[in-house]
Amino acid sequence: MRTPQDHRAHVDQWCLAKTSNEQDFIAKTYGVRFSELLRLPYWNLIWFTVLDSMHAFFLHTLLQHIQYIWGTSPMAPTGDGSNSPTVKPPPKPSFTELCKGLKVLLKENSSDQSAETVS
Repeated sequence: MRTPQDHRAHVDQWCLAKTSNEQDFIAKTYGVRFSELLRLPYWNLIWFTVLDSMHAFFLHTLLQHIQYIWGTSPMAPTGDGSNSPTVKPPPKPSFTELCKGLKVLLKENSSDQSAETVS
């Protein structure tokens, strides 16, 4: 999983690239480019990303997310994608992975709350 630190490191590589060909290679490899928002020290591009309605609905990004990430499908008899012949749901995370994810969420939330109390 990409972290904000990884993202910023790849953006730094993009900014330090000497040619536009290098920048294109970095952009294609890591999917990053510079954004003025990255000048804000608190900006977390991973957590603060929002899909706009065009991408969510018109380009079927939301549909793909629901079918491939959540594993649901209108074609499945149960609706949860577990019996779908065409859509294979992603593997369920282990208990350990769920605990790690929860720790990350709690850590991010506690740092967000402490930042709010400072300001």
